[in-house]
Amino acid sequence: MLTAPNGDHPHYRLVTNGTDFIFLKLLYQEVPYYGRLRQFILGQDHDLERVLQILKRLAKIVGQESW
Repeated sequence: MLTAPNGDHPHYRLVTNGTDFIFLKLLYQEVPYYGRLRQFILGQDHDLERVLQILKRLAKIVGQESW
């Protein structure tokens, strides 16, 4: 995430092993800042639904940006 810094846009990443999902967000400030959502585990509560909602929201954000 630090290899191609762009201070105008945050960088989003998804880390998964197939059943566990963690979303990361990198913001460039004076010092790069990482944000992390809680770990979502498929089969617990409504985590699959929540993961899909987050992915849809990120897709909408990416679709709105002009590169």
